[in-house]
Amino acid sequence: MSHSRFFRVALLSAAALALAPACSSDAKSSTSSYGDVQLEGNATVSELRAFLDRKPDDWAWAGGAFDTPEDGQAVPGDARFVFTWRSDPVITEAGKNEAAYLLVFSTTSQGKLAQVFTTLTTYTPNAVTWQKLSGAGEAVTLSISGATFQAGTLLEDEGGPHNGQTLSFTVE
Repeated sequence: MSHSRFFRVALLSAAALALAPACSSDAKSSTSSYGDVQLEGNATVSELRAFLDRKPDDWAWAGGAFDTPEDGQAVPGDARFVFTWRSDPVITEAGKNEAAYLLVFSTTSQGKLAQVFTTLTTYTPNAVTWQKLSGAGEAVTLSISGATFQAGTLLEDEGGPHNGQTLSFTVE
């Protein structure tokens, strides 16, 4: 292969890798990522796209409220903290619904430290994310938004997403 052809193939390959999302599959996974968003539980890329395509409303009970941490709490930095929450997803007669949540961790100096899209009601940061949170050096703001899916489709009318609680915490 000539040097110029090799260079073009290498350049095209690099460009394709740079443009591809971190996980292009809609397959369910326990932990994966899509762009800057970690996927947890049974969350899929197509559900995340549907979630992000709609403007959230302020329906807090459906959006989620944190059990841990409490607003203003200093959480211990020696071990990864477990974030927990609850919500009341929209109920329909058509069948089983699944709630999904978007957690956004940020600080005043760093817009988005981490984002997690999950079908679970708990989140334990992986080592890399915990390092970002514990190394922030300032209060971390955490917000939650929730939505209701049925068979992988975001419910039309009241499915959300809905903005839930926003709180602040620090890592000691």
